[in-house]
Amino acid sequence: MTMLTFADAEAAIAARDYRAALSILEALDVVGEDACYRRDIQAAACADRLGLFPLCEEYATRAHSYGDDMADPFALVARAQRRQGLIADAAATASSGARIHPTNPAIARELALALVALGRYKEARGPADLATDTYKKDVELLMAYGHVWEPVNPDAAQWAFHLAKKVNLDNDDARIAFDSLAHPLKGAGRSSYRIEIQPPPSPPPTAPCCVACTPC
Repeated sequence: MTMLTFADAEAAIAARDYRAALSILEALDVVGEDACYRRDIQAAACADRLGLFPLCEEYATRAHSYGDDMADPFALVARAQRRQGLIADAAATASSGARIHPTNPAIARELALALVALGRYKEARGPADLATDTYKKDVELLMAYGHVWEPVNPDAAQWAFHLAKKVNLDNDDARIAFDSLAHPLKGAGRSSYRIEIQPPPSPPPTAPCCVACTPC
């Protein structure tokens, strides 16, 4: 029986057969921290691609246990947590990673998306800037970038929404967000019409006469 190797897993990954790659990685008999890290981080990435986010978090956490010097485990754990709805945990994980790897775009991406999900737009601007320099075709990130900058820099937001619209022509959210900045008065006529057809306010009631006044 032929022994499976990392080369077999990497061939499956190259073929985008992530399920086969994950099975191979799980079957590998590895020794030493470097080999264990390599297996666990690749297994985490495959699980992420397959949408197996709890498993991704498990493998990425194991990879992280070998030390803080690698950035990928932070990004993968944060993404897995965010995809499971653990937004505060994802923000905390990505924030910890950003302190150790301040220029890593993958960590910055996860931090920006988690902060946006928490409504912390001002804090998300720096990480969004850093991440978007690398991930210019990432529609999810571009939309987040546009929303965090829209209140203070509409031109930057419009750039992001326009790019998101170009990357995914079927993205209605990007189209609507872009149009709302490109044509800020669009729809004002309809709003005015709704106001105009409201019934006029009733006149204030006439004050009653004083009891001492003489009838007409």
